[in-house]
Amino acid sequence: MASRRNLLVPLLLTALVAGLGLVGAPPASAYTVSDGPVRIQSVHLNGGDSERNVLPGTLVTVTLHLSFKDSVCPTCREQIQVGFANQAPDQCVFDGATGTGGVKETVTFQETAAAVTGSYFLAFDRAFDTGCLATNPDWWNGPPDPDTQYLGRVQVKPNTLVDQQVRLTNITLNGLPDREFTLLPGAAFSVAFVLHIRDTACPACQEQLEVGFGHQQPDQCVYDGVPGPVLGSVPVAFVETAPLVPGSYFLAVDVAKDSSCLSSRSTWWNGTPDPQRQYLAHLQVKP
Repeated sequence: MASRRNLLVPLLLTALVAGLGLVGAPPASAYTVSDGPVRIQSVHLNGGDSERNVLPGTLVTVTLHLSFKDSVCPTCREQIQVGFANQAPDQCVFDGATGTGGVKETVTFQETAAAVTGSYFLAFDRAFDTGCLATNPDWWNGPPDPDTQYLGRVQVKPNTLVDQQVRLTNITLNGLPDREFTLLPGAAFSVAFVLHIRDTACPACQEQLEVGFGHQQPDQCVYDGVPGPVLGSVPVAFVETAPLVPGSYFLAVDVAKDSSCLSSRSTWWNGTPDPQRQYLAHLQVKP
């Protein structure tokens, strides 16, 4: 198959957090990939851009616009296979003849993220089978070409964040296990997680878990108590408000040892949050 167009500037890593890559990709509307007569545009993963962070084994919803016309054999049955490039395709998003007018449609399908953490690429291939994966369960033309057949990247990361003697699990934004969101300026969003905390060095100390946007100061505490030396589990849920100015923002946490929440200082207790350990989520604010 002849390549008509290379994959446009794919994917941009903006921050990594405790093994959790918080990523900002180019706008999905600008993401185009072509292979022969097949043209795919506007790739969205979980309603966002063409790269997402997800938990192991969770569903990834993919939406894309497919343009496809076979001028050589408009009545031939053919398929567009999809799946993760490191394994065999698992479904077809098109199975039929393009006809003389071709096919132009928006397609939505779901894939299951790998159980093992890592970076995985969604891909497609054009097949000429009697039905979807009917006679050949593998990629019809061999391993997909990263330049012409990759649709997007799924970063599979564990849902934990460790800071000193603090661990967060089951992190969700707006009820979803997705660490990236696109919101309107000033929009409220919910955050929830389970806080595991202890202090073996000072078991009687009062401690807080401060939260806020990393480029600003903390705006609230979601925990204020005496954790003690034994690791405990505390369900946490709170609401934050997206900044009014469009841009890319990171929600962060910090552990403080104040007498109460933000009582002696209004700044982050340990200084500017460390992206490697303290960034919790990535927000894109767009009008």
